[in-house]
Amino acid sequence: MLYSLILFASVLNEAPHRYVVSYLDDGAKVQAQSVARKDALNERILEFKTKEDVSSFLQNNEHRILSFEPDYRITSFGQWPDSRDSEFQPYFEDFEADNRERRGAMSINSALAEAKPKHAVTIAVFDTGHYFNPDIEWYLEGYDFTQMNSDTEDRFQDSFGKTCYDGHGTSVASVAGAIRGNNIGVKGVLSSDSELVNLLPIRVTGRADEAEEFECTDFNVAFGWMSDVALGIHWVIGDKSVPELRSVPPYKGEPVQVINLSLGSYAESCPAYLQQAIDSAIAQGVSVVAAAGNDSDSASNFIPASCDGVITVGSTTLHGERERHTNFGPAVNVSAEGDAVAALIPEAMFGYDYYVGNGTSLAAPFVSASIALAYQYTGLIPPNYIIESAVNPFIQDPLMNCEHGSHDCLGTGILDSKKLLRMTKALTEIPNKTVLNVSSAATLPCPQRVRHEERNRVLGIAGEMTFVELPEALDYYGLKSVTLFDKSSGIKVGELSTGSILMLPDHRKGKQYSLKLCFERGCSDVLEFAEL
Repeated sequence: MLYSLILFASVLNEAPHRYVVSYLDDGAKVQAQSVARKDALNERILEFKTKEDVSSFLQNNEHRILSFEPDYRITSFGQWPDSRDSEFQPYFEDFEADNRERRGAMSINSALAEAKPKHAVTIAVFDTGHYFNPDIEWYLEGYDFTQMNSDTEDRFQDSFGKTCYDGHGTSVASVAGAIRGNNIGVKGVLSSDSELVNLLPIRVTGRADEAEEFECTDFNVAFGWMSDVALGIHWVIGDKSVPELRSVPPYKGEPVQVINLSLGSYAESCPAYLQQAIDSAIAQGVSVVAAAGNDSDSASNFIPASCDGVITVGSTTLHGERERHTNFGPAVNVSAEGDAVAALIPEAMFGYDYYVGNGTSLAAPFVSASIALAYQYTGLIPPNYIIESAVNPFIQDPLMNCEHGSHDCLGTGILDSKKLLRMTKALTEIPNKTVLNVSSAATLPCPQRVRHEERNRVLGIAGEMTFVELPEALDYYGLKSVTLFDKSSGIKVGELSTGSILMLPDHRKGKQYSLKLCFERGCSDVLEFAEL
């Protein structure tokens, strides 16, 4: 039997009187008589019994404190509305605007068939930790930031000594990397048994042991703190400046390219300690993907979904409609399948291995794995403007596109893995494979031939023509235009808006060029040609 579960780790308000504090001087002594508890694992976390204690602490230490922000509690939750067949995975197929059954498809299989993996990629799954299963191969060098040790197994023990598991992290990771071609279970976007695919478990929601009278029969058992998420981000990118990491063994695994955050909490704004961690990751070229949340509310009211720089993912149905639980609004960048997604879950938890789940927690890893796939082929993490460009339209309801100004929109469209791959390829193939040709106008496509023959006739130019030829036409790469510049002067030489050939009527021997690529949602920096 397969069950359906709505997943997103999250949506509780900030805990009463728990704060993240940064001092002007790490060694400063503070007057902390009113502090109820200082987290033994994190020297920046303070808890207070009452609001009055908070006020007293701030008054006594106002000249010693750089920042003082609430910590936010995050947790996993779910429900079972129906059951489906795990082999029913149409989101892997190609998008078809005229086929209602394919309007939510993401062209994943086509992207896999076209991609030629060259680079190892690591996806860090920030969640409840890992669980062993024959259909997924974890990259087991992560860390548990709830207990501050290297045991990242998704394991809890109740007051009766019984062991149980939450499963949220395993489910999320399986969407990205369940093993393909083994004839069991489900298949992920990537196959985690590949030497070029690493899943890194970062346990940030593993605090069920702290729940009073906790029993394994309870649901919604795992929770954590947003401060642990920020700490984990600093750890995976090798940031040694954070005091809490001084006693933590440094991360020694393969570099992380993508961080998946299928978790969150309600918050009026992104706290500085979390935004700083995200900014540090992005500055190192890491893509940070966050689930929008499942409260049918504005994603702008949730973190990390509303933090700057993250790719926030909304959830659509198999038919490309808005999934009823998803958060929405201008904080959402793109959407992905989040309805009837086949995934793994620990057998020890509910007595079954596979189920079909709903929610933005399962939509986010589709995006994370698609970004990882593009990196495997190109060695580049696609910038956010390309991710927002590599989408299929909302055929069922065009107002779901946030460009139309609708309050309940879901980003720029539904991510298409093949488009994302090709757009990222454009950043490497066009500068490296574009050629400079000299030929007669007769060899050009008809519209260009006629245009340039007439131009030459007026100017009295005879003979051969010089032109640059792209490896593929613009529409293959999903490009709006390619602009060519004189490399030495920076002056615009010409612009290509269709096809693959751009004439260079004023070319002379030795002249060098640079170019800029423009997509629907933004343009690249000026790029250098490899040999042109």
